[in-house]
Amino acid sequence: MLKISMAAVLGLLLSASLGVHAESIHGKRYAGVAVGFLELDDDVAGGLDFAHFEGRLGGYANENLSFEGRLGTGVTGDEIGDTDIDMRYMLGLYTRLGMPAGEVAYPYLFAGFTRADFDFDVDTEAETDLSYGLGVDLGLQGFTVFVEYAQLVEFDDADLSGFSIGLKSSF
Repeated sequence: MLKISMAAVLGLLLSASLGVHAESIHGKRYAGVAVGFLELDDDVAGGLDFAHFEGRLGGYANENLSFEGRLGTGVTGDEIGDTDIDMRYMLGLYTRLGMPAGEVAYPYLFAGFTRADFDFDVDTEAETDLSYGLGVDLGLQGFTVFVEYAQLVEFDDADLSGFSIGLKSSF
């Protein structure tokens, strides 16, 4: 259901025509912020839900290729029984491949590495893993709105994945 919802949202965003003319992005850098809604899906405990806040910094090598770094922290945690689980931080480095679609939309795929660190009351656990996802940037007047879905990290048969939405600006 989650994947179907994401496909529907991306379809609506890609079909939007806001009338803003795209300009060359070669050599531009960007910074942004996002709010994410993640799930740590575990067969034993079920799904654990987390909200996080992250900052992004990146740059375009050309119209279709960009590189991006992200640093985030948990905003809300979850619990299993009496054990509170919180995201301490998440750090990622990614390569994005995209293509302008019309005047405003820029759908993209990304892949890279993510390190996620969780606090389990008295213990911490961190994992680094290959990450991948898809998203779309929508160019508006002076800034960009983005929505994406990502498969981030696997912790002992539990997958950390979810959606994020945010704003970024070029400089």
